[in-house]
Amino acid sequence: MRQVGRTLTMADAETFRILICDRDTKWSGPVREVLQQAGIRVVQTPYRAPNANAYAERFVRSIKEERLERIIQLGERHFRRAVHEYVTPYYPKIQP
Repeated sequence: MRQVGRTLTMADAETFRILICDRDTKWSGPVREVLQQAGIRVVQTPYRAPNANAYAERFVRSIKEERLERIIQLGERHFRRAVHEYVTPYYPKIQP
């Protein structure tokens, strides 16, 4: 998970400032520390709130089924463009 934290901070640290995560043990103190050092605020979902993560899970399922599983990705640039085209109608202020 530390590698995932480093990858997150390298990829989109300028664009995204908040990471919402559940209370799984994979989001341990060292991982949160790496993210916080990169300027990313970690927000955990509340205890005993099963629907707190439902919107994020639904978004991930929708983008995978409606966009990512229907194209052959030809590289990172193509992947980012496909995601950007899917997200833009919902969040028009996000830049590529």
